[in-house]
Amino acid sequence: MASVIGWYGPLIDLSKAALHVGDYVQLVVFVHRTTPLQYKLSKGGEVIRTDIQVGDETRPFFSVSLWQKPIASMAVAGDVVLLQNVKITKYGDVVEARTHHYSSLQCLLHPYDSILTKGVNDLIEECRVGIATKEKLRKVVEWVKKSNTTHEFHGCQLQEGQLSRNWKLPEERKQPKDCFSLSQLSRLPDSCKAVFYASVAEIFLPFTLSSPAECELLDKEDMFVSRRLYKTGDGGLATDLICTGCELCGSPLELDSENMFKQNGVALYCSESFNRLHVISLIYKPFMHGYFS
Repeated sequence: MASVIGWYGPLIDLSKAALHVGDYVQLVVFVHRTTPLQYKLSKGGEVIRTDIQVGDETRPFFSVSLWQKPIASMAVAGDVVLLQNVKITKYGDVVEARTHHYSSLQCLLHPYDSILTKGVNDLIEECRVGIATKEKLRKVVEWVKKSNTTHEFHGCQLQEGQLSRNWKLPEERKQPKDCFSLSQLSRLPDSCKAVFYASVAEIFLPFTLSSPAECELLDKEDMFVSRRLYKTGDGGLATDLICTGCELCGSPLELDSENMFKQNGVALYCSESFNRLHVISLIYKPFMHGYFS
């Protein structure tokens, strides 16, 4: 989909992103992976963000946050895309890009039927883009071919140096199979034990909002702890993460009179204490009102 909005900034290499913090730029990149993050409000509201990891011939891995559903739905691992009017941001030492309402995504090449089977010149000629974009596209395609970045993207998205699978079957299994995703694992006909390798990508803070209108006014970045850590003037992060509760059972215990009446019967007694009494302390708030999917 070509954008009807003009460019608000230059076409840059990913290696130069740190020089454009706060600016709008254009990017021609290869999409390594897409990670949709979904948060559903208790009263029907919904906020979506999709994180994609991209690369070019100057920087193999770079993060972009997509905040618009139409753009996120077009981001496919294995594509070479043109990201228009994305803003370069910085959180601590991490430089990345994020979309805004006037951002757009244009798919330039799809690897299933093009990058691995056609020559570079043929691929470039088929794209209806400007001269500067075509030259950048040529460099990205040559890098993709040379570095063998294009794996089979049937749910498998690998980083450079990453193991070919993120789990392993017991050695005693007669016919071990390589599974690149949980969906493939779930389709195995026989039960088995598996070892998973994973890491925490983000800490997510649910919000209690009374209407979809409040959701529109919300700064969506504030839902993610990694953003708020580097946001000046944000003194409420500790309050959002820590509350008064029982250090034995983990139940939150509000001490003010208004919230005491809101405690259910289970929270009044500690299931982990021999005398059923809570041990009051400061605990991390349990995040029970929102989830990723």
